[in-house]
Amino acid sequence: MSSHPITITRTIYDPALKNFVFDSPEEKVMPNVRKWIEKENPVIYWYILRVDNPSELLFDQWAVELYTHQALSITDAYIDGIDRRFEMRKRERDPWSDKYVLSIPRQLGIPIVGKGIRRIFFKVDINCREGLMHEYGISGKFIAEGIEAIDIREKMFRYSCKVGEFRQIFDNNPDETSIYAEKRLSARYSSNSIQVFTNSFRMIHELYKYCHSGDIVKDDLFYKLNSLYSNFEKIPEIADKRINPLLNDGIKVLTILEEGNMSEFKSRYLRLCDSLVEQLHIEVVGTDLKANEASSPAQDLSPKRNTESMKEDSKSDNGQLRCPVCKNLIDSSNRSLLCGKCGAHFCQICESWSREERERGERPLCKKCFSAEQEKLREQMGEEEDKEKENSGTSEAEEIENFTEEAIQHFEKGLAFYKLGRYEEAIIAYEKALEIDHKHIDSWNNKGIALYCLGRYEEALQAYDQSLKIDSKSICAWNNKGITLYDLGRYEEAIIAYDHSLEIDSKSTYAWSNKGNALNKLGRYEEAIKACDTAISIDSKCDNAWNGKGIALKKLGALRHFIWVV
Repeated sequence: MSSHPITITRTIYDPALKNFVFDSPEEKVMPNVRKWIEKENPVIYWYILRVDNPSELLFDQWAVELYTHQALSITDAYIDGIDRRFEMRKRERDPWSDKYVLSIPRQLGIPIVGKGIRRIFFKVDINCREGLMHEYGISGKFIAEGIEAIDIREKMFRYSCKVGEFRQIFDNNPDETSIYAEKRLSARYSSNSIQVFTNSFRMIHELYKYCHSGDIVKDDLFYKLNSLYSNFEKIPEIADKRINPLLNDGIKVLTILEEGNMSEFKSRYLRLCDSLVEQLHIEVVGTDLKANEASSPAQDLSPKRNTESMKEDSKSDNGQLRCPVCKNLIDSSNRSLLCGKCGAHFCQICESWSREERERGERPLCKKCFSAEQEKLREQMGEEEDKEKENSGTSEAEEIENFTEEAIQHFEKGLAFYKLGRYEEAIIAYEKALEIDHKHIDSWNNKGIALYCLGRYEEALQAYDQSLKIDSKSICAWNNKGITLYDLGRYEEAIIAYDHSLEIDSKSTYAWSNKGNALNKLGRYEEAIKACDTAISIDSKCDNAWNGKGIALKKLGALRHFIWVV
């Protein structure tokens, strides 16, 4: 199994800080992440991964394993551009930690394309209030077929506010959630608006139960959605921005869906219910966070006085030391550490320094000093990047993305349609992306794949040729062209395409095994066996190569037997 230059960037979104927790200025390689979170849910913790694939290879089957303390739970995953929630599979790793798994098989059609990226967002919650104000880490592995597993470095962060209880209360008792909401919204809205808003809780709860029931009738569902929409129309100050657009889209889609596909109805409108509860959560808990922020800024956990006054203030009434960050007593089980820069006391749990890069024997830094060091580092790196840009003449946007955000949206929309088997719509989306950026190679490649799935082989070849005009070393395009030529019965041309691919990457099992199949079709069995053997030497689990070799040996054996008989 070969190694691969895939890079993994990871961070945490902290709703108390309303910002990301960075070891370094990683935000510069994560554009539009904040925009996505603000749209989805900015009042919960998110663990975010960005997977960069600088090679030409397509990874159509991949997975992420995450490891964390049992006090935390990672409930759901979302993939940028894919309108679907993925439930995380939980397994116990050891008595203190759990493993969570996100698996993406090729049947879902969510590949990591060559020269492409994938952003994955994981919801993080805490299982008990006693775990608040402690520091936790999330590490893991990225796994893809054909390459070695890639370690995801541990990301440390402090879990400082409990925001995940809203959904649990809502599911168990919507009336209790209404009381919870009234207390937190009273400072922002009139009592009448709050009453209308909380009335919707039971309506959404009933809609959720109905979508879970055995039979769904389109007219009944339409009535329930319209009733809910009419209720929210009375409070535009709360619902116009997020909630009503969701309901409006749901009603529009319902008018064009054909009755009879029960699973489609269920999955679509259960997702709508989930989205509505998310929006209620954002409105209610978001207000609560703002109130907390106004009274006690969560983002400034470090002391602001000088070291001497800090030492006095960090003592409890009986003379024992208290940590200035979490206010817990510092005892033998929670021994005191001193900041290596300012000398302030803080408990071992609240120590905050760069574990990965500190030299052996270096003293830890308190939050304030560590943040100051990080800010200096950011400024230095920013200055270096500015100099590089001046020398190269390349803008930051061009370095991060080689095509516009609008083109990305159309391209990822195409991937979503492809995943659903709606190839015509996928082609339209790729063409819209190409109208914006005619040289976007992934759109040409994926358009070719969609055309191939529709049996439009000649058009698929034209798309691959366009891709190769942009980059003659695109392994994906050469391989896909070879497969299409093979299906057209043009085996000699297919072999030429595979040879081009092998000139670029001589260890491509796809190209070697596919070349073997084409050689079999031409009756060149000795050459086919050599090609398949090469693929097997690279990857002993390559089924396509073993099958091709078996066919060649069978044909060759029959031929030799025939010659012997004659």
